Amino acid sequence: MGGDEAKVLYEHFFQKVQEGYQPERVQNGVFQAMMQVSLVNDGPVTLELSTGVNAPK
Repeated sequence: MGGDEAKVLYEHFFQKVQEGYQPERVQNGVFQAMMQVSLVNDGPVTLELSTGVNAPK
């Protein structure tokens, strides 16, 4: 999926979440913004889910 298609999907998802929850509690950010993300697995279980044709074998 390209960036333009992903943005359309993101906007659709965001709208549905606002409709199904409290719109004032659901805030939008900047799509495709550069971010540095780190993760610390500090629990008894870590799940990694993959689906579709891009799923690792």
